[in-house]
Parts: sequence; structure tokens; C-alpha cells
Amino acid sequence: MPKIFLFSDQDFQGVVRILQNNDPNLVLNEQDQLFESVIVVGGTFNLYNDVQFGGEMLRMGIQDGPDGDGVFRDYGDWNGDVGFHVRSIEINN
Repeated sequence: MPKIFLFSDQDFQGVVRILQNNDPNLVLNEQDQLFESVIVVGGTFNLYNDVQFGGEMLRMGIQDGPDGDGVFRDYGDWNGDVGFHVRSIEINN
């Protein structure tokens, strides 16, 4: 089953959110989060910085990351300049 762990701080520290379903509005459920590190356990996810799958999109999968293992220790690993605030999520099979 696709699953992604989003951590509020670099190096898998801070608050963690575990997401595994499509959700067009994480804000409504208070599940939105600014994250700086990620572990993808299965699948590929499209993460959006706006609700209803809008705004900037970041795609992360089990075979992505600097070592091709779905592990992103900080935002530099996905070529970001800062953390990413996810407000909607979509599983991309």
C-alpha cells in the first residue's frame, strides 16, 4: 500500500504525518504541513501546495531521492530551496 511519511524538520525530526490516501483538502482535516524531510514507503505521490490539487506540485516516489530509495533527508534532496507546505495529496499509480 502506498504510504508517505512527512517530517516537519530535516533528518526525519519533528512532527511526522503519515499519509496514504488521496485528499484534496488537507487543511480541512488539519493534516496540512510544512515539511523538510520525507520517506516514501510505497507508491508515487503528487504533493500540492494548494487545496484541490492546485498550485505547485512536487512528485515523490519510492524510487526517487538522491539514492533512489524514496528517502529525502532535507529539501535539497528534491532540489528545493525551502521546505514544502503540502495542502493536498494525490496517489499517482
